[in-house]
Amino acid sequence: MTELYEDYNQFRRLHPLTLLYGLFRNLPYILITLYLGLVQKQTEELFYIFMLIFLGMVIIPGHILRWYYFSYMIGENEIIIRSGVFARKTRNIPIKRVQNINVKQDVLQRILGIARVQIETAGDISSEGSLDFVKLNEADEINKVIRLHKQKIIEKDNDIENIESNSDTVSRSETFNPTLSGDTLFSMSGKDVLVYGMVRLRPLFLIYGAWAASFLTQFKYVSNIVSGYIEETVDSFADLPIELLLPLSVAFLILTVVMSWIVDIVWTFLQYYGFKLVKDGNKLVESYGLLSRNSVTIPLPKLQQITIATNPVKIKFNFYTLLLHTAGFDVYKKNASSGIPLAKKEDLLEIASDIYPVQIPESFRNISRKAVRRAFVRYLIFLIIPMAAAYYMIDWYFLSGLILIPLVYYGAVLRWQYRGYNISDNLIFVKHGFWNQKLNIIPVDKLQTLHVRASFFQRRLGLATVVIDTAASISAYDAVIPDIDADDAVMILEEINEAFLQKSRVIN
Repeated sequence: MTELYEDYNQFRRLHPLTLLYGLFRNLPYILITLYLGLVQKQTEELFYIFMLIFLGMVIIPGHILRWYYFSYMIGENEIIIRSGVFARKTRNIPIKRVQNINVKQDVLQRILGIARVQIETAGDISSEGSLDFVKLNEADEINKVIRLHKQKIIEKDNDIENIESNSDTVSRSETFNPTLSGDTLFSMSGKDVLVYGMVRLRPLFLIYGAWAASFLTQFKYVSNIVSGYIEETVDSFADLPIELLLPLSVAFLILTVVMSWIVDIVWTFLQYYGFKLVKDGNKLVESYGLLSRNSVTIPLPKLQQITIATNPVKIKFNFYTLLLHTAGFDVYKKNASSGIPLAKKEDLLEIASDIYPVQIPESFRNISRKAVRRAFVRYLIFLIIPMAAAYYMIDWYFLSGLILIPLVYYGAVLRWQYRGYNISDNLIFVKHGFWNQKLNIIPVDKLQTLHVRASFFQRRLGLATVVIDTAASISAYDAVIPDIDADDAVMILEEINEAFLQKSRVIN
């Protein structure tokens, strides 16, 4: 056993800089409390007395005690993590179950030279174990030690003789750096990341855009423009006639969209700057981030599902995104974009084929036409509710909502047109989405469960949904074939089962 193995084969504490990092994170709250309680001498108020006591006797000592009682070790077969001050907790993670080891750094962590190591296992919706924080070189060593221990376990389970393993020659000088080893499959320049941000266009960012637009109206220049527009007509917004209120509303809407677009570009640039995807043996390693640096390992044998995503704007420029889902994927991290954020379709398909043999079918089977009716009714409900709520405040809003009804129906038709499926011998293809269009590619041998379900409204229309579940299904809509005729659903179930049995026979 090497010196490196021996170091991690005994319990170790997190790096002492963890304490300093926690202090910096809580520094604003600590300073505010100290300022109000000591400088402003507001200690006569019970609230500030309580806060000073809580700060001095609970928060700071508690942070120190949590660090002191947190320890971890990496044995040949399992990782053991001990934590807790009053309620002691021991977590044993079998190394055989470890799927992903992710190393992350935010700005402050990069300055301090520490990193967070997240250990993920199959089937868990969040990280099984998190080491917050260790030195960056220790994060690389932990990655390597776990990887080599797991390789030895796999070789032992497969009863392989004449093991050609380098585990006995590992030394501290051979620190594993996942961002440098292996062959680079794909990388993005700063310009590529900017383009990605420009065509990403996530509707969720309209919320940030509305906040940014409202913030801009607080500036004197913008406020004077709006005030001048009102004063030339009426005294307040409530008295503005429709013909003047409508242009003002449209201007604010345009400003909201523009600001959301700018925020999305900046956010994307900070998140994916320096993106690189490297293939190292039977795993992929991606690294990215400007302020917060991330390194994510994707074991190819644990790959459960591939998704090719786009939107109408990306399609105009022939841009697509490749998403890779593995067992143990963390649904709360929202970083399902493991793979390739943005590439031309032909380049993306070439890389996808290098990762997993995929041939996109030329045609897909449509779901039932009755799905248009279901979608139209759902969209109409979402439209009518705000119309009814706003009717008592703005009469003309109800009429404007009626104008949108044809657009709602058109949206339901577009949704139906894009949805489809195709079942080959080894792969299941499922298309879905409206604005964010996705093509899910599911290997038959990765299936976990397969069943048919039908809601009350589906049964009334004679429809059903086929649910395809893998160890990496992160959403209720990621691997389903919805709104197909009930008889067709049973036939699809039998067809997929037959493909699964044939694949099993080939493997055996």
